[in-house]
Amino acid sequence: MHRSLRPNTVTALLASKYGGGHAGNIFLLRSALEEFERTQKLPDEEEMAVWVNQVLEASAGSLQENVSQTRKVVMVYQTNLEGLPSIYPDANRNMPDLVTTSGNTIWSQLGNSYTQIVDLSNIDNSRAFLPPGVSEDPRSPHFFDQVELWVAGETRPAPLSREEVMKYAESIETLSSALNETMRQSGSE
Repeated sequence: MHRSLRPNTVTALLASKYGGGHAGNIFLLRSALEEFERTQKLPDEEEMAVWVNQVLEASAGSLQENVSQTRKVVMVYQTNLEGLPSIYPDANRNMPDLVTTSGNTIWSQLGNSYTQIVDLSNIDNSRAFLPPGVSEDPRSPHFFDQVELWVAGETRPAPLSREEVMKYAESIETLSSALNETMRQSGSE
């Protein structure tokens, strides 16, 4: 839906009035609602009908596509753009039955990535998740630990202050810098 208002398409007039992307859609829908509440009529009725039909047709097409997808999706360990096989097939995992292909949702298997919601009024109330897990080491218990959150569309605590972050720390390792190491070896600290 976010790419449905575009110049050089049947929605060009609406795109020129309201803009494109999510912001254009929101502005269009808010304007239409305000106009309808005020006059009991929709603005740009013909163009809006074309736009709504276009969005519904695209949605129906993707629903049919997704419903017919019955094969299990496998997350290949250390997947690559070249399509080479997994470097460690024992670390491959069956993915949950998520069929959303839009990268604009946290349920997407194609566009999943780190998601963080920062509460600016209380940074320690922030939330996050990283599918399928927060570790890339298949031996780690955190390799596949975010999948249940992913399927449920939920998040985990992700505080941002040092004090609150330390409450979740499982281990701490201090790395020395090359400069400190050089100074230590030369005996001058």
